[in-house]
Amino acid sequence: MLLALSSDDPVSMNVCDGLAVYYKEKDYRRFTDDCFQNLSDPTPERITCVGHAGTNSYGDRLLSPDEFVQELIKKGLPASVKTIDLIGCEIGFITGGTSYARETAILLAQNGYDIQVNAFTKTGPETLNISHMYVCIFGDTGKIWVTGYKDTEENQIKDQLLNSEIQKIKEQINAKKFELEMYFISSTEVAGAGPDVVDQLKKNIAELNNQLDKYQQELYQLQTETMIYESLCDLRLELDHYTGYQFNGHQILLEEQSEMAGISPEDKSEQLKIQAEAILNKTPLDQAKDMALEVLADTIKKLGDEKPPKSSSFLQYLPVRIKNPADILEYKINELAKLKLLIENDHSDQWIAHIDRARENKKLTHGLSSIKINDTLEIMREQFNIGINLLSLHKP
Repeated sequence: MLLALSSDDPVSMNVCDGLAVYYKEKDYRRFTDDCFQNLSDPTPERITCVGHAGTNSYGDRLLSPDEFVQELIKKGLPASVKTIDLIGCEIGFITGGTSYARETAILLAQNGYDIQVNAFTKTGPETLNISHMYVCIFGDTGKIWVTGYKDTEENQIKDQLLNSEIQKIKEQINAKKFELEMYFISSTEVAGAGPDVVDQLKKNIAELNNQLDKYQQELYQLQTETMIYESLCDLRLELDHYTGYQFNGHQILLEEQSEMAGISPEDKSEQLKIQAEAILNKTPLDQAKDMALEVLADTIKKLGDEKPPKSSSFLQYLPVRIKNPADILEYKINELAKLKLLIENDHSDQWIAHIDRARENKKLTHGLSSIKINDTLEIMREQFNIGINLLSLHKP
């Protein structure tokens, strides 16, 4: 599957169009609310996302890693997905020991997904010290090249010195040009304003321009793009080939916990094995249930953080008692918490019944925060449907 995150940019869309043809993608979508609906392959295992990116933003909406993951979940990220490729400038740029791709992998793991996130990083097969990173894709071949700007302490000092010298020379050139203009304007009045003086000024200006060109060329070479990586085959194969481009959120979290607890590499390996077995032993419906509960828990938390609108003082004089918005919100939070507990304790394959009953509760699904609650219940139903479909495929 191919997702376009920068659909507002014609250049980016041309690249995506080319990739869709190259990979023969039937499911080529823009990152809209219905992007995962009515797929030709209802159980995609790989999604390649393409869009403009920074170290903390992705796509037209400049989504942070957390916002991007929440959008994927809200739109109904299929439970079958095992790999997500993130293609964009600086999305794999490592700064402060992390990157957008790494944070996305961690957040997916924390939300119950076992998905490997791939992205081109600034390291490539070799580590390079650069300050910026740029990704260029050839859509018709799927090939990619990654460049960046060098950034060392020595280069920074040279940069400052060269810019200082360039500024001085520009000031000298302007002074000489002004002097030359004055000679032409007042040539009959100024002593010595003969051809020799004018020629000398022109010669000085030419020398200064030559020096300026030299310094500007040095500055350009100092700041010039450095090739980090150029693919020999298409980008998906390149991402699959080099482990430095791959991020697994569960493994990252476990390694961080192990380092904090001082666990040995041998014990860490055993824990990874146990964790992998636990994931493999879960049925697709179990995994869908975990994801649905994560979405529900997130909504409960957000509702708890909301400040209900204040009720007007004149309501106390009405003949019919109007409920306080704070009481309504508390009721809805309690009902969702009960729903979460019911689903957690239901070990059958029909926990969808609890969601359907909640949808029939008009006190829950109408009025205050109704859009957020209904969206959550709909996402949970979609997760159940995905899980039940995958379960039927796994049955002999």
